[in-house]
Amino acid sequence: MDNVSFGFDGRAVMRDLTLRAKPGEFLAIVGPNGCGKSTALKLIAGLHRPASGVVRIDGQDVAAMGRARIARHVALLTQASAVPPNMTVHELIAMGRFVHQGFLSRRSARDEEAIAHAMRVMDVTGLSHRRVGELSGGQLQRCRMAMTLAQDCGILLLDEPTTYLDLRYQFDILETARAQARAGAAVVAVLHDFTQASLYADRVAVMHEGRIAASGPASEVLTEDVIARVFGVRTRAVHAHGGIFHIPEGAVR
Repeated sequence: MDNVSFGFDGRAVMRDLTLRAKPGEFLAIVGPNGCGKSTALKLIAGLHRPASGVVRIDGQDVAAMGRARIARHVALLTQASAVPPNMTVHELIAMGRFVHQGFLSRRSARDEEAIAHAMRVMDVTGLSHRRVGELSGGQLQRCRMAMTLAQDCGILLLDEPTTYLDLRYQFDILETARAQARAGAAVVAVLHDFTQASLYADRVAVMHEGRIAASGPASEVLTEDVIARVFGVRTRAVHAHGGIFHIPEGAVR
């Protein structure tokens, strides 16, 4: 994203934002509510067009790429999307393969292999024949992540991927995202948990009022001063086991 600006109904959401993600990198984006994090992912995925500036994938202007072409490069896990309640889990995850199929063509053996692999990774194989409407929020989130993995793209965009998940599956989904990066994908995830960002991401970008306030390794970015300036809260940062824990000053005893 080069000098990208964007807004809704005359209200600026993003101002001259420049952001890059590289293959093999897990980039976490953190920031206050309404600062433009989710909008940034939608701009990368071509769901919005910038008012100014340019978004490129592998040097190609996203605005000049068709939806199907973008979908072969970019898989996006959104915060929420309507899913027909009578659809089975297998059918939901198979939607990730649509972009690899020709018009009216049936799923190939490769498609089924990708679907089965994604279900194993997200531990939802046992839910394959369940109806989506029967699932808990956490089960549905894992299935939606499996659909995203089945798309098998080089760019993985995750918008608050740990929503609705208990602790085990929060860690599982972040470990899966990191594994995708280690396998060569460019992974960009919007996270709210600073500690999780510091433990799993290679780089952290802090957004504030539609701009990048800081970007770099977590140890250099998730500092007490940055948190105070961006989030308006004084904390004490504790470094342990490779992670950064921010404790509100008011809670310190």
